[in-house]
Amino acid sequence: MGMPATQTLVVDYVSKESLQAGNSLNMAVSSLARALGPLSGGFLIAGFGLGSPFVALIGLYVLSLFFSVRLPKSHPKERSGTSAIREIGDGLKYIRSNPVLFRVMLIAFSVILSAAMVPIIPVYARDRFDVGEMGFGIMLTSWAAGQGFSALWIAVKKPWERKSSPILISTVMFVVGDITFALSTNFPLTLISLAMIGASIPIWASSTITLLQTQSDPRMIGRVMSVFSLSLQSMMFGWFLGAWIGTIIGNAQMIIIGTLLYLVVNFGLILTSRDLRRL
Repeated sequence: MGMPATQTLVVDYVSKESLQAGNSLNMAVSSLARALGPLSGGFLIAGFGLGSPFVALIGLYVLSLFFSVRLPKSHPKERSGTSAIREIGDGLKYIRSNPVLFRVMLIAFSVILSAAMVPIIPVYARDRFDVGEMGFGIMLTSWAAGQGFSALWIAVKKPWERKSSPILISTVMFVVGDITFALSTNFPLTLISLAMIGASIPIWASSTITLLQTQSDPRMIGRVMSVFSLSLQSMMFGWFLGAWIGTIIGNAQMIIIGTLLYLVVNFGLILTSRDLRRL
């Protein structure tokens, strides 16, 4: 519920020229939380016991609620009066009726393919490199660091005139990083590949989100971003596919095949649409 609401509010509070920077800052905060959250939780558990991270989380939610209620009010431009289920159906029909939005949403759902490598990270930490829990944490930190630096860079740079171009660039970055990760037997090289994978994500996501926001009718943005949030949750299905297929054909082979399919989907959807290439 929070994710589409936040992404919709960005449109209300940020100028159109700064939309991509605003979306990227949202991602930077998430990346920072993923990097510092486990570390902070470990210190809290060591110093105050197992329940302390949950108490801290409650405190953070209270603080978040305080700032949320102080935001300027944002009201829908029009209330339909229909049921929530009907409105969800209307949102899906709206996306399907708009060729550009439909293609961008298909790009969003390609995360199912890119997420297939995620369950292999702990497998490589244990079986390929034998680095234990600490090494596994370093691998995740490399990912989060690449993502955080990339998100902050997008937030301060001049916006891209065409949002489709960075999607293609980030796709290439991801493919190079992912195939390197799949084949690498060198731990430092693996960390570099994970940082590259992480760095590609904010470029791809902020461009995709900005396209969805700018190409949607203002009255439909909430429903469109709700569908986008569903695409992000579909990553968990990608995790399942990665773990399952990896046990059948091999982890490296699964990663390479999934990554190449991800490349084909993103490039195919953009390069075969003149309207999307111009955006």
